[in-house]
Amino acid sequence: MPRFSSDWGVVNTTDPASKRCIVSYAARIACMAAVVALCVGATVGAGSQSPPSAKDQVKFGVKMASRGLWSEALFRFRQAARMDPNNPDILNNMAVAHEALGMFEEALESYRKALAMAPSHKGIRGNYSRFVEFYQSFKPPEEEEAREEEAETEVDDGETGVDSGEATETGDRARGQR
Repeated sequence: MPRFSSDWGVVNTTDPASKRCIVSYAARIACMAAVVALCVGATVGAGSQSPPSAKDQVKFGVKMASRGLWSEALFRFRQAARMDPNNPDILNNMAVAHEALGMFEEALESYRKALAMAPSHKGIRGNYSRFVEFYQSFKPPEEEEAREEEAETEVDDGETGVDSGEATETGDRARGQR
Protein backbone atom coordinates (compact mmCIF):
# COMPACT_ATOMS: atom_id res chain seq x y z
CA MET A 1 0.00 0.00 0.00
CA PRO A 2 1.66 3.27 -1.07
CA ARG A 3 2.06 5.89 1.60
CA PHE A 4 3.78 9.28 1.69
CA SER A 5 4.35 11.95 4.25
CA SER A 6 2.82 15.40 4.13
CA ASP A 7 2.08 18.26 6.50
CA TRP A 8 -0.90 16.27 7.71
CA GLY A 9 1.05 13.17 8.61
CA VAL A 10 1.08 9.83 6.78
CA VAL A 11 -1.50 9.57 4.01
CA ASN A 12 -2.95 6.24 2.92
CA THR A 13 -3.61 6.37 -0.85
CA THR A 14 -6.21 3.59 -0.76
CA ASP A 15 -8.47 5.39 1.73
CA PRO A 16 -11.12 7.56 -0.05
CA ALA A 17 -10.77 10.33 2.57
CA SER A 18 -7.02 10.39 2.05
CA LYS A 19 -7.50 10.62 -1.73
CA ARG A 20 -9.52 13.84 -1.23
CA CYS A 21 -6.66 15.18 0.87
CA ILE A 22 -4.20 14.29 -1.88
CA VAL A 23 -6.31 16.07 -4.52
CA SER A 24 -6.66 19.08 -2.25
CA TYR A 25 -2.94 19.07 -1.55
CA ALA A 26 -2.10 18.73 -5.26
CA ALA A 27 -4.47 21.60 -6.07
CA ARG A 28 -2.76 23.79 -3.51
CA ILE A 29 0.66 22.93 -4.92
CA ALA A 30 -0.51 23.71 -8.46
CA CYS A 31 -2.02 27.00 -7.32
CA MET A 32 1.17 28.01 -5.52
CA ALA A 33 3.23 27.09 -8.59
CA ALA A 34 1.00 29.26 -10.76
CA VAL A 35 1.36 32.20 -8.37
CA VAL A 36 5.14 31.80 -8.31
CA ALA A 37 5.22 31.63 -12.12
CA LEU A 38 3.15 34.80 -12.39
CA CYS A 39 5.37 36.64 -9.91
CA VAL A 40 8.55 35.57 -11.67
CA GLY A 41 7.06 36.48 -15.04
CA ALA A 42 5.98 39.90 -13.79
CA THR A 43 9.40 40.55 -12.32
CA VAL A 44 11.18 39.52 -15.49
CA GLY A 45 8.75 41.57 -17.58
CA ALA A 46 9.20 44.62 -15.39
CA GLY A 47 12.96 44.29 -15.55
CA SER A 48 12.94 44.32 -19.34
CA GLN A 49 11.15 47.68 -19.53
CA SER A 50 13.40 50.62 -20.18
CA PRO A 51 13.32 53.65 -17.87
CA PRO A 52 11.20 56.58 -19.03
CA SER A 53 12.80 58.66 -21.76
CA ALA A 54 13.17 62.44 -21.70
CA LYS A 55 10.13 62.63 -23.97
CA ASP A 56 8.11 60.52 -21.51
CA GLN A 57 9.21 62.72 -18.61
CA VAL A 58 8.19 65.89 -20.49
CA LYS A 59 4.84 64.38 -21.45
CA PHE A 60 4.12 63.45 -17.84
CA GLY A 61 5.36 66.84 -16.63
CA VAL A 62 3.00 68.64 -18.98
CA LYS A 63 0.14 66.48 -17.72
CA MET A 64 0.99 67.34 -14.11
CA ALA A 65 1.29 71.04 -14.94
CA SER A 66 -2.13 71.02 -16.58
CA ARG A 67 -3.49 69.66 -13.28
CA GLY A 68 -1.75 72.40 -11.31
CA LEU A 69 0.80 70.03 -9.77
CA TRP A 70 3.75 72.29 -10.51
CA SER A 71 6.24 70.67 -8.12
CA GLU A 72 5.76 67.30 -9.79
CA ALA A 73 5.93 68.94 -13.21
CA LEU A 74 9.20 70.65 -12.30
CA PHE A 75 10.61 67.36 -11.02
CA ARG A 76 9.76 65.67 -14.34
CA PHE A 77 11.21 68.53 -16.39
CA ARG A 78 14.42 68.36 -14.36
CA GLN A 79 14.63 64.61 -15.00
CA ALA A 80 14.14 65.25 -18.71
CA ALA A 81 16.81 67.97 -18.68
CA ARG A 82 19.27 65.54 -17.11
CA MET A 83 18.62 63.10 -19.95
CA ASP A 84 18.58 65.73 -22.71
CA PRO A 85 20.47 68.80 -21.47
CA ASN A 86 20.65 70.49 -24.89
CA ASN A 87 16.91 70.68 -25.47
CA PRO A 88 15.66 74.29 -25.25
CA ASP A 89 12.00 73.22 -25.06
CA ILE A 90 12.69 71.31 -21.85
CA LEU A 91 14.43 74.36 -20.36
CA ASN A 92 11.46 76.50 -21.40
CA ASN A 93 9.11 74.10 -19.60
CA MET A 94 11.35 74.21 -16.54
CA ALA A 95 11.24 78.02 -16.61
CA VAL A 96 7.44 78.02 -16.77
CA ALA A 97 7.28 75.63 -13.81
CA HIS A 98 9.75 77.76 -11.83
CA GLU A 99 7.64 80.81 -12.61
CA ALA A 100 4.44 79.08 -11.49
CA LEU A 101 6.12 78.10 -8.21
CA GLY A 102 7.35 81.64 -7.57
CA MET A 103 10.99 80.69 -8.15
CA PHE A 104 11.63 83.75 -10.30
CA GLU A 105 15.45 83.78 -10.27
CA GLU A 106 15.52 80.14 -11.41
CA ALA A 107 12.90 80.90 -14.07
CA LEU A 108 15.01 83.75 -15.42
CA GLU A 109 18.08 81.52 -15.53
CA SER A 110 16.20 78.73 -17.34
CA TYR A 111 14.72 81.15 -19.88
CA ARG A 112 18.16 82.63 -20.57
CA LYS A 113 19.70 79.19 -21.09
CA ALA A 114 16.86 78.20 -23.42
CA LEU A 115 17.23 81.42 -25.42
CA ALA A 116 20.98 80.92 -25.68
CA MET A 117 20.32 77.51 -27.26
CA ALA A 118 17.50 78.66 -29.55
CA PRO A 119 17.52 82.45 -29.97
CA SER A 120 14.98 82.38 -32.81
CA HIS A 121 12.44 80.09 -31.07
CA LYS A 122 9.24 82.17 -31.04
CA GLY A 123 7.62 80.30 -28.16
CA ILE A 124 10.60 80.70 -25.85
CA ARG A 125 11.07 84.36 -26.84
CA GLY A 126 7.39 85.05 -26.14
CA ASN A 127 7.47 83.36 -22.75
CA TYR A 128 10.70 85.13 -21.85
CA SER A 129 9.44 88.59 -22.82
CA ARG A 130 6.20 88.14 -20.87
CA PHE A 131 8.14 86.90 -17.87
CA VAL A 132 10.66 89.75 -17.97
CA GLU A 133 7.83 92.30 -18.19
CA PHE A 134 6.17 90.74 -15.15
CA TYR A 135 9.43 90.29 -13.29
CA GLN A 136 10.47 93.92 -13.75
CA SER A 137 7.19 95.12 -12.30
CA PHE A 138 7.42 92.56 -9.51
CA LYS A 139 11.01 93.22 -8.47
CA PRO A 140 11.88 96.81 -7.59
CA PRO A 141 14.93 98.22 -9.36
CA GLU A 142 18.16 97.78 -7.46
CA GLU A 143 18.49 101.54 -6.82
CA GLU A 144 15.12 101.58 -5.07
CA GLU A 145 16.16 98.54 -3.05
CA ALA A 146 19.32 100.35 -1.94
CA ARG A 147 17.28 103.40 -0.89
CA GLU A 148 14.84 101.21 1.01
CA GLU A 149 17.73 99.50 2.81
CA GLU A 150 19.25 102.89 3.73
CA ALA A 151 15.90 104.05 5.07
CA GLU A 152 15.58 100.88 7.15
CA THR A 153 19.11 101.37 8.49
CA GLU A 154 18.35 104.95 9.53
CA VAL A 155 15.26 103.83 11.41
CA ASP A 156 17.20 100.99 13.02
CA ASP A 157 19.89 103.43 14.17
CA GLY A 158 17.35 105.24 16.29
CA GLU A 159 16.75 108.24 14.04
CA THR A 160 13.30 109.67 14.46
CA GLY A 161 12.85 110.94 10.94
CA VAL A 162 13.01 114.56 12.14
CA ASP A 163 15.09 116.77 9.87
CA SER A 164 18.38 117.53 11.58
CA GLY A 165 18.78 120.78 9.70
CA GLU A 166 21.20 119.36 7.17
CA ALA A 167 20.11 120.37 3.71
CA THR A 168 19.91 117.62 1.14
CA GLU A 169 18.88 118.02 -2.43
CA THR A 170 16.02 115.54 -2.00
CA GLY A 171 14.91 117.10 1.31
CA ASP A 172 15.02 120.61 -0.17
CA ARG A 173 12.89 119.56 -3.12
CA ALA A 174 10.39 117.91 -0.82
CA ARG A 175 10.06 121.19 1.09
CA GLY A 176 9.85 123.21 -2.10
CA GLN A 177 13.26 124.84 -1.59
CA ARG A 178 16.22 124.83 -3.84
